[in-house]
Amino acid sequence: MDSPELPRYATEPEAVIVETVRRLEPGLDAHEVEAVLVAAICKRPQRRDLARVLQTDPALLTSGRPEGPRTVERLIRVLHEHGAERLELPRCGDCHEDRPLVGLGDGLRICTRCQRRRLSHANPCAVCGIKDFAGRDREGRPRCSNHPPDDGRDPLEVIATLIEALPVGLDRAVIREAVHAVERRHSGQRRLQWALEDILDLLKGQGALGPPKTAALAQALVDRGAVDVTVPACPLCHRTVRLEAVRDGLRYCIKCWHESHPQPCARCGKSRPVGGRTHDGAPLCPSCRHTDPFSHRACTGCGAVRIMVERTEHGALCGKCRQLPRAVCSVCGRTAPCRFAKGPAPLCKPCWEKAKRREVCAGCGAARRVNSRTPEGHPLCGHCGQKPVPCSACGKHRRVDSRSPDGEPLCKHCWSKHPAARRPCTECGTVDKPYEGGRCVACVARERLRRVLTGSRHSMRAEIEPVFAALLRTQPGALLRWVRPASAHHTILTTLAEGSGPITLPCQLQRVEAEPTAGRGCGPRFNSYARMQGHAC
Repeated sequence: MDSPELPRYATEPEAVIVETVRRLEPGLDAHEVEAVLVAAICKRPQRRDLARVLQTDPALLTSGRPEGPRTVERLIRVLHEHGAERLELPRCGDCHEDRPLVGLGDGLRICTRCQRRRLSHANPCAVCGIKDFAGRDREGRPRCSNHPPDDGRDPLEVIATLIEALPVGLDRAVIREAVHAVERRHSGQRRLQWALEDILDLLKGQGALGPPKTAALAQALVDRGAVDVTVPACPLCHRTVRLEAVRDGLRYCIKCWHESHPQPCARCGKSRPVGGRTHDGAPLCPSCRHTDPFSHRACTGCGAVRIMVERTEHGALCGKCRQLPRAVCSVCGRTAPCRFAKGPAPLCKPCWEKAKRREVCAGCGAARRVNSRTPEGHPLCGHCGQKPVPCSACGKHRRVDSRSPDGEPLCKHCWSKHPAARRPCTECGTVDKPYEGGRCVACVARERLRRVLTGSRHSMRAEIEPVFAALLRTQPGALLRWVRPASAHHTILTTLAEGSGPITLPCQLQRVEAEPTAGRGCGPRFNSYARMQGHAC
């Protein structure tokens, strides 16, 4: 997204890098260089940092100097595989040899061998003083290979013995496999061993006291059928998620860590948890991040410029195009797209909305579900949280439905007429306004109807094929309303799909086949299904 007050390396990092490379390697194709760049450096913040460095000092690609981020070396290596000849790999800042530079010493990139030599010189053995660093003992003191920190014992065998004695219902070979799948490094296995020896209930709910791989080990054991093993939850929010942060000796999730470490927002000045950052690294609160044009991108599904909520192999998706995985809702029992589908308590969209906590809205004063919050942290309902702003097209004060490619706000009515709102359907290629996941409304209606008429079978019955063909002749929008799970017609069609036997096509469907445009596009009347006399399943 173009913005005059932002530097080009922040708004168009890929273009800056491609232009810099092609000035040095004019024989390379621009599209090929961009494809290689995105594949080698997946994270856009890293591409922004690389574009900033190359815009300032493009000679890093040809001088061989061990400076700049490691992405410089990564980019040169992949471009060499695609025919680059003038680019030169950076050499180690210590030994000046052409090796992968994985370390950093005195501000220069160094290879693994030089990094280990520096580490050994800085950490003489606490027992004999030899500079041959092999690890650290329980007290954190350096040890050499003659005085190993684990006293020569194999930590994998010790861990298997400790877990087998709990007991967890798994044999020794399965336990070893689980430990090795979670932690392959010898030093990491030692930390797990010491934690299991010190904390008796480490795998029974006290995993927040252990090393980072404790939760992963508990999950690996549970996946292999272990009993009486509990995956640790966050001590503050009690969610079973990755515990990546440490506070007061306990491991917490990133969300709780950010909430406990507020910083002044660069835009509103309020001290709040960090929800994002500007192009130069300044912190932004969650509210300002959602309104910052720099955080908005064009959704690969619908093309609207919004906040992206999910990344897929095909690109980023906004909240409207994100497809939740299907699961059995833990509240209503329906099989539907659910939040927390991989967890123990999936929630479909209606049950998720009902489960939202009600608070007194700071805007209208009514007790409603919290949709957003003010910069001070006060709750706002859905109506008050989205204040109307002037639409850039019609000028009326309305809620922002999307933004133009230039970042201008557009209301729902104007966005539906904007050229950027229409894109080729990813399934049939029809240029129309995407309805779901980059697909047009007709493709989505066809897929949902097929799912309903298939039921629990692997394929649709041959007797239902005429019904399927007749229903597809109606308007897609009307068909979507007929096949909603909450409608009575959905129940009738599900009964047809799950039964057996011949089906007589009702007169209403026959008329739809003969006159597909009749009935003002409202779809067929399904009441005749309920009056079938033995012809249907």
